[in-house]
Amino acid sequence: MAKARSPNYPGVSLEEAVRLVEQLHDAEPHQHPVPKNTILEHWNYTPKSSTGLVSLAALNKFGLLDFEGRGEDRKGRLTDRALDIVLPESPRQKAALREAALAPGIHANLWEEFKAKLPTDSTLRYTLIREKGFTQTGAEEFIKQFRATIEFANLAASESESNGSGDSQEPPQGELGKALVGVSQPKQRENAMGAEAAVRDLTIPLSGGRMAILRAPVTLTKADHKFLTDYLTLMRDALIAAPEASEAEDDGGNGE
Repeated sequence: MAKARSPNYPGVSLEEAVRLVEQLHDAEPHQHPVPKNTILEHWNYTPKSSTGLVSLAALNKFGLLDFEGRGEDRKGRLTDRALDIVLPESPRQKAALREAALAPGIHANLWEEFKAKLPTDSTLRYTLIREKGFTQTGAEEFIKQFRATIEFANLAASESESNGSGDSQEPPQGELGKALVGVSQPKQRENAMGAEAAVRDLTIPLSGGRMAILRAPVTLTKADHKFLTDYLTLMRDALIAAPEASEAEDDGGNGE
């Protein structure tokens, strides 16, 4: 009789996987493909080490290590996602951590079902065994790894940000809300007085595939907002040139 097996899942947490990525990057900084056994050697594992092989598979499941070749000729290379996580000053570190945490199918499936409100271990264990095909031992090991990965990637905070909670303002509603599709992350820029102020760029789509970019402070007062709207209204005649030509472009120029 065949031994029962749980579905594939990373055998180590994301935190441990990132530690192994850092170790491999320190040993092989030039990003050449590295033989599998050499990678294991960098991690102080033997070629036949079950823990080492589980770690290799886990990095692949998290999307941190790509493989080429087969058998003894197999080589691995760190992915762009892995580099986004471990390189200093990476602007994509948080996003890459979230992507890695949800890369394994079972992780994405459970996060989609429960989000940050995970049930108790008992309920989660029941779900894994009865609905996901896990063994008792597999479920126990997976729960520890999954909870540790969620905490390390700070998925709960990412979920709050995506839902607009915290200190962020509610997004605009109606047509203006649809138009503001390209709001950048706040940046520190030097203003005319020499002091630094946090600003963001709002990319506003116009007709004919054109774009307008509004650079403004991250926070505006009501007086600031009124001044901007009044100013744009005042500048309307200067901004709108040859309205007839613009209208012809909007109609596609076919006259129908």
